Amino acid sequence: MGRHLRDNGGPPHRDPPWEIVRSPLGGRGVVATRDLQPDDLVLVDPPLMLGPRAGTDPATPVVCVGCLRPCAPAELRACPRGCRLPVCASSRPRSPPCEDGACHAGECGLLRRWGVRGDAGQWSDALLRAAAAVRCLALPPEQRQILASMQSHHGRQHAFEVGLLLESLEASPSPEEERFMRLACCVMDANAFRMTLPAAEDGDGDGGAAGRQRADAETWGPLVGALRGLYPLGALLNHECTPNTRHSYDSRGRMVIRAARAVARGEELTVTYSALLWGSPARRQHLLRTKHFLCACARCKDPTEGGTLLAALPCPARPCAGPVLPASPLSLTGPWRCSGCGLHVPADRATLLQSVLGGLLRTLHRDPALPPAPDAVLRFLEDNRRLLPATNHITVELKADVVWALGRKPGLEFAGLTAEQLQLKESLIRELLAVLQALRAGRCSLSGMLLYELHCTLLERCRRDPGLWPSVAAEALESIEVAHGILGEDNAAPHDLAVLVRRARQRRAASSDHPGEASPRPPPASSPASRPRRDSAADVTGGPPSAAPAPPEAIACL
Repeated sequence: MGRHLRDNGGPPHRDPPWEIVRSPLGGRGVVATRDLQPDDLVLVDPPLMLGPRAGTDPATPVVCVGCLRPCAPAELRACPRGCRLPVCASSRPRSPPCEDGACHAGECGLLRRWGVRGDAGQWSDALLRAAAAVRCLALPPEQRQILASMQSHHGRQHAFEVGLLLESLEASPSPEEERFMRLACCVMDANAFRMTLPAAEDGDGDGGAAGRQRADAETWGPLVGALRGLYPLGALLNHECTPNTRHSYDSRGRMVIRAARAVARGEELTVTYSALLWGSPARRQHLLRTKHFLCACARCKDPTEGGTLLAALPCPARPCAGPVLPASPLSLTGPWRCSGCGLHVPADRATLLQSVLGGLLRTLHRDPALPPAPDAVLRFLEDNRRLLPATNHITVELKADVVWALGRKPGLEFAGLTAEQLQLKESLIRELLAVLQALRAGRCSLSGMLLYELHCTLLERCRRDPGLWPSVAAEALESIEVAHGILGEDNAAPHDLAVLVRRARQRRAASSDHPGEASPRPPPASSPASRPRRDSAADVTGGPPSAAPAPPEAIACL
């Protein structure tokens, strides 16, 4: 492990603030060896392996196996060496062709040795889904030993991608090779993190970068990670539904884990394997299905989830409007109870209500690859307000979708929003921040995203009415400072984050130097359709970007 960290850019971890112990949560865990404050660095973990995901989610972007960047399908071609994996069709300036990338050489050689079926001029989706397993087989012996020592899930649904691989080959791998690839798939199912490297920024006017920007604009919103990565240290952290750490990925693909809130010495360090804004029943069922355990953390034991009522269902007894919540939160078969009229609802009736809500949601998401427009979401919430409590996690996540869309999606850029839309975005941001505060989520990545959006929204309001600036300046400046502290080293952070925080500090300094003068007017926001590169000359005039950071994603269900 130590050699892997040294050889792949990991820090020396001298006197680390953590140690590996036997965990009461099961198996190994990581505890703090000293008190930690929010944002304190816990560890930096280089990936053992980064590769494409195996799923078929239509929202998952396709990646080049050489540079691992998300691409539009038209920007890819089959590897000219004959392995039929997709690589970038055109090279970026000052970069070698992606088929020559070091990370691709191992699997390319193995696939060509086995022989692949089909048209060599067309890249294969089946081989792409199996590429990570082949990439694991191509690891050096020491790294394969690390992989083999990691926890694994063994079930009928695991290692299906090896079956896809075998169907695509002329000759079969050896039994030992097949056995290791199946083990690697089971290890990835238990431990892999979902992540995405940012699209390349090569500055060409008409080529790959422009295409990626168009693709980003068309599918703007919470990104679905295109990659799965194995992080040996990060995988040792156990799950908690509201974890005490946050994780991000730097420009080298390394996982950076920091404290999200104060952590006492001896306290176990945790990450989340599920979605932060889901209600407890949905999270627990998801964890049981994908990670094969039922969570019993403090949040799962509290039917109100800190007063957020994310699991609330509508009371069947009319006209009662009280929320129905689990009476025995840790029981899958226990009754639910209305906190308004006291009605007990059997578990099967509660399950039926949840199914009805899920069916309603599917009517809104007719095309899984395209999120619904904000107007459609708002109409849906209004039409179904009797079935969807205002606090239910479906409602909350749909409100988040509206936040990500307003000011960002084509046709909904900041400058074109109505005053009502701008006010709606701000109010929804504040509502979501209040939910995170009630959950004690601390300085999580989602709060950083929302604070960034709040800052951009306040700037747009002041652009329209400069007289507002004195009344919102303090909050606008603080929100971007906190957002930068949370997102600053994340490779998915917005491109103009550093520029916005630098301007905020300049305005704060100017106000301090001249306390008797009016606060400087905020700069006009440029069109969100432009997407300035990080720290480029374009940043001097950039306003809110067209692409905001991707919301934090749970450990992948792969």
